[in-house]
Amino acid sequence: MKLLVNAEKRETKGKSSSRNLRRSNMVPGIIYSSGEANETISLNKFEIAKNLENENFYSQVIDVSLNGEIQKVILRDLQRHPAKREILHIDFQRVKADKKINITVSIHFENESIAPGVKVSGGLVSHLMSEIEISSLPDNLPQNIIVDLANLEIDQTIHLTDIKLPAGVEIVSLLHGDVRSPA
Repeated sequence: MKLLVNAEKRETKGKSSSRNLRRSNMVPGIIYSSGEANETISLNKFEIAKNLENENFYSQVIDVSLNGEIQKVILRDLQRHPAKREILHIDFQRVKADKKINITVSIHFENESIAPGVKVSGGLVSHLMSEIEISSLPDNLPQNIIVDLANLEIDQTIHLTDIKLPAGVEIVSLLHGDVRSPA
């Protein structure tokens, strides 16, 4: 599923400029990457709010249409108002097809209700993690990581090393020696 966001180049910077943008139902933002110039942008607040309802917006490559040119980016930061449901600022990072990126994706647990440890032994599944940081080329990014619990017995633990990953995807914490359990 391709995600597309329309943006406009923003010439002015600063607190008052951002405040004026928000009054006109726009969200200030920035697109950055190492080695290239940062671009200040403004986005339609309603389009961004609609996109943020989609879980994949937080962990997938997004196409940003800026002055008729498509830029491939990922969402890096989102600032919200502390009391209102208002988005104050959004940061995107450009991605290159040949350079790995680290991104956090959600973990989806399947077959929990039919696991022998739950169905036969009356156990409960405890999810210690709901998301995980992965490293991958942009074209290999999965929408989420699926953990199948169909064969989970009582008192059994699934470790990060037990998770089957798509080709070209690595778990960042395993690269650093961490073996925590997601379930």
